[in-house]
Formats: sequence, C-alpha cells, structure tokens
Amino acid sequence: MANHKILNNIEHKDLKVMTHCSAQFGHNVGAIHIFANEITRAQCEYPILFLKNEKDGNFQCLAILGLHHEENLFLDEKQGWRASYVPNIVKKGPFSIGFQNQNSDGNEEQKAVILIDVDDPRVNNTRGQSVFMEFGGNTPYLESIQNILAELDKGAKLSAPMFAAFNDLDLLEPCVFDIKINDENMVKFEGYHTINVERLSQLEGKDLEFLNKSGLLSIAFAAATSINNIDKLVKLKRLQLSTRANAKANA
Repeated sequence: MANHKILNNIEHKDLKVMTHCSAQFGHNVGAIHIFANEITRAQCEYPILFLKNEKDGNFQCLAILGLHHEENLFLDEKQGWRASYVPNIVKKGPFSIGFQNQNSDGNEEQKAVILIDVDDPRVNNTRGQSVFMEFGGNTPYLESIQNILAELDKGAKLSAPMFAAFNDLDLLEPCVFDIKINDENMVKFEGYHTINVERLSQLEGKDLEFLNKSGLLSIAFAAATSINNIDKLVKLKRLQLSTRANAKANA
C-alpha cells in the first residue's frame, strides 16, 4: 500500500530514487494510462486505444505495450524502456501531485504540493538520483519531476473536454482486432474504442474548425494513425518468442 508524504528538503534531504524501468517496479504491464497532451508523441511508438468505464461512461486513454495484461514488449531488464517516448506515468516514478490547505493573506486556499510514496521500492537513501542538493536546493532530477507532474496535471484537465468533443462529434467507435502472431498464436483485442477515421475525414464547417482550433484535430488523427503500431507489437512479440526458443535450444 502506498504511503504518500509531502516532499520537503528537511525530512527527505537524503532521499534517492532509482529511475531505471523494471518489472519489479510494476512496469511489466500490457497497457498504461496516457493523457491527451501525450497522444501526438506517443503515437509514434504505441497503439493508442480508449477504454470506457461502463459504470460512469467516462473514457481513459491507453498506450498498448503488449499483447497480454502482464506483458510489456518495450521493457528490457538490461536496456530499460526501449522506445523513443516514455509515458509520463512511467517517468514520474514514485511522485504525485497533492493539495494542501495554506493561508495566504488571511485566506485559506489549496495549493499544489509534491507527494512521494516513501514505501515505493525505488525510494532509498543510497542508490539512484538525489532529490535534494547538499544544502537543500532542488536537484535537476527533481526539477524534471516537477515538469512531468505539471504535464500530467495539464493532461488530466484536457482529457475530459477531449472525450466530450469526440463524443459530441460521434468520433468514437468500438473496435476488435484479431492479431496473428504465428500459426500457433492468435490474440483478440476487444472492449476498446478508437477513432472512426471515416467520420473524422468527413467533418467540415464549424465542427472541423472547432477541432482544429482546439488542437484536437491533430490528436484525433494521431490516435487513429497509431493503430498501425499493432504491427510493431507483433514484430516485438515474434522477436521475443524467437529469442526464447534460441535460448532454450542452446541451454
């Protein structure tokens, strides 16, 4: 269970964080949450699909990393995360955004603070990136975390309006993919939504102008185009199976 504490340079002056990616840190997953402001960067590496919560009808955006729930084909225990873009949820490590009531000129208001899960296995006092400098200043590593958390906060605020717009324009459609790995292995992807490319290409007038001015047009096309990366997953899976077979034969 997570144990979040407000980060400060007194209590946590000696903290270090291991930043490499590993299954032991929970990175061996088949899909990971990304936000609206990541889609145009993530589409160069991953298939991007939308998952609908049947209880409340809300959508979330997922970068697909593998062909099974506990399979990240981009993760290598020696080389780390093998992709040109790593999702912000991964890069943020054990940090998150919290809110604390603070008094300002006699008025109480909520201000954003950085939280750290002190029970996360990456957090320690001996190995990894230092969080604070010797005399209490922020290290470049912590400054990069602040930027990542700001991006996550911005993306979280953009996601609901994005899905609302996509829904209003009837751009979301259920999808099913029958993926052939080889003659013995087939995988069915279902339960997700994607962008209806035909409907997107037919938009005109005020609808097209709205999507373009809001920055959602490029995001919609990026999400639609990302589906081609399923072929990349298949190639990575075939390479994985071949490597395992060779290792077994040479054992």
